[in-house]
Amino acid sequence: MVRISSYLAAALVLASLFAFAMGVRVVRSEAAAQTESARTFTVAHPAEYPSSATNLKPGDTVILRNGVWRDFDLRFEGEGTAEAPIRLRAETPGRVILSGRSRLSMSGQHLDVSGLVFRDGYAPQDEVIAFRIGNRVANDSRVSYTVIDGYNRPREDVTGNDSWVALFGRRNRFDHNHIVGKTTPGVTLAVRIETEADRPNHHRIDHNYFGPRPPLGANGGETIRIGTSHNSLFDSATLIEANYFEECSGEVEIISVKSGANIIRGNLFHRSQGSVTLRHGNGNLVEDNVFMGGGQDNTGGVRVINSRQIVRNNLFIDLTGTGFTSALAVMNGVPDSPLNRYHQVRDAEIHNNTFVNVAHLAFGVGADAERSLPPADSGFRNNLIVGQGTQIERLSDLSGMVFAGNVTGEKLEFPIPGFTQADVDGRTSGPGTPAFAATAAGAPRDLKRLSRAEAGVSWYGQPQSSPPVRLVNVSDAAALVSIISTARSETMIALAPGSYDIGSVEVSHALTLNGPARVNGRFVLSGEADLSLNDLSLSGSGPLILATPSRGHAYRLQLNIVGVANNDGPVVAAEDGAFLRSITLTQSRFSDLSAPVLDLGGAAALKGAYKAETVTIDSSHFARLSTPVLLLVRGGRDESTFGPRVVLSGNHFDRVTEPAHLHGATSVHLSDNRFSGSGPIRLLREAGAPDVTIDGQRFTASATEKHFEYIDIN
Repeated sequence: MVRISSYLAAALVLASLFAFAMGVRVVRSEAAAQTESARTFTVAHPAEYPSSATNLKPGDTVILRNGVWRDFDLRFEGEGTAEAPIRLRAETPGRVILSGRSRLSMSGQHLDVSGLVFRDGYAPQDEVIAFRIGNRVANDSRVSYTVIDGYNRPREDVTGNDSWVALFGRRNRFDHNHIVGKTTPGVTLAVRIETEADRPNHHRIDHNYFGPRPPLGANGGETIRIGTSHNSLFDSATLIEANYFEECSGEVEIISVKSGANIIRGNLFHRSQGSVTLRHGNGNLVEDNVFMGGGQDNTGGVRVINSRQIVRNNLFIDLTGTGFTSALAVMNGVPDSPLNRYHQVRDAEIHNNTFVNVAHLAFGVGADAERSLPPADSGFRNNLIVGQGTQIERLSDLSGMVFAGNVTGEKLEFPIPGFTQADVDGRTSGPGTPAFAATAAGAPRDLKRLSRAEAGVSWYGQPQSSPPVRLVNVSDAAALVSIISTARSETMIALAPGSYDIGSVEVSHALTLNGPARVNGRFVLSGEADLSLNDLSLSGSGPLILATPSRGHAYRLQLNIVGVANNDGPVVAAEDGAFLRSITLTQSRFSDLSAPVLDLGGAAALKGAYKAETVTIDSSHFARLSTPVLLLVRGGRDESTFGPRVVLSGNHFDRVTEPAHLHGATSVHLSDNRFSGSGPIRLLREAGAPDVTIDGQRFTASATEKHFEYIDIN
């Protein structure tokens, strides 16, 4: 072999000499030259980065050494080529941690970033990752195999945008990334199309894992948004493909499409509250996606608005959503609609989709005096509806829609031409696997379902298991305060009978206090706090339990067998910016209070940032209250949230002026409550159509007394 190689080398030399003699020029390819001249820079500290990353050439690579890079403003710039991109790499994927006030911004051409982890901090301003530096965008660039985990700005510091990823420029790719734990206002990933340099962009967002995002309690909780209403008549042409969305439940729009010519294809949505919403813009395509609700509340599919939208070959399984988050929601429009309202659905084609055990399909959603234009020149064809209990709702005139070739396993409550009842079976033969008779209608039977392993990164470890609950017996106040103040994990405290004066104590982790005992003072919730109080008598001044803004956590509060009497402030209050995932109050007694038991109002709540997702009050007694038991506010006309939701059951209101003042609650369930000389529960509607259930109310005052009022404040 050596001899042959030597002969070949000699032949090449002779050929070159011959070519030179004949006047023929031999030139190496530019790509080969770039590859041969490529350099590798290894950087160990942020201070070393600027000198190594200046004047990068095509083919160059910058390697960040393993370790924690704190407060690193990582700017990556250069002019690479398709054949020789400029790369920025972690020495070992997943072992370069950007923490504190770190961010990545990039500009230029053909840049490639991979292997980074953002956690234990938040971006100092704007986005965590931006395909732009100043007004210089990145084109033909890529971010892959990168993690953003809980990189949340404190909620009290969020005054506007707190997006994690922003795509500018053209033909960029964001793929195989792991994005989890967004809890603050602001879309997780935004495609920006404000300037001509950003549209149409043909970006590709693929094979990412978008992990849990809890309900935000305000507008701005989308996981992906493409464009805004202001520029929605422009095309973005973004492809969102083969991503895995798990428990992405920030608001009613998981993906908010606000531009044209986009494709949402082959994604899987698992237990995610909300829907893919074609909110603004025209000519979008939603195909080959799988929506698996798993029975989770408010899980939806696709909401259709505007013109020339196509929804085809999708599979919808076990979705519970209604209204805006129905498995399919086709909206009514507004005549001469401004850009930020609802354009009429026109020329929509919805065909060959399969719906298995879903709660609702709804046509003409949102119909009211303003949204008066029903869908027009549109079709619902060859769809398959399988399972028990699916309601097909006709909420406006459907003469502008053609229904044809659809198959359903149940007889419809109202006749719509174009549906055939057949013997189809909605049971499942495995997790989310429908088993039904063959029919030409519906999605392809071999439709690919993306697996969890195909999205995100494989090397990012799962969260560590929680430490065991700490169990403590306490018999004096000083010890109680010390244990609560120094706790670093979930703690359960058994109080000896007696009285405990605690002043104001901060609770930053999960805490359970069990009596019987008396506690005088205030609990201030912060950090990762959840609080459960059982068999206690509470007293003090001002709010006895105060929720403060927390970065990355929504509190859970439980009061069971709790008593408060003759108190001068609310029992529970929340500062603006604080959010409670749930408040549960059971078997408790409250009397002679001069402030609400639960005060969940305030300036921010009037603008739409409500303070509790669900409030449940059960089997409790309230006596001689001149203020509401529950003051709950979600103001404004925005309809992008699931809550607040309220359940009042089995309670006794005895001489209570206003048992509940509910401004903007989306769901109210009242059952088996008793009213003695008490005023009404008031529900004030400012936007949307609240879901109200009243069952088994009892009155011991005048039979003509009114105990529920529904007030439209538009």
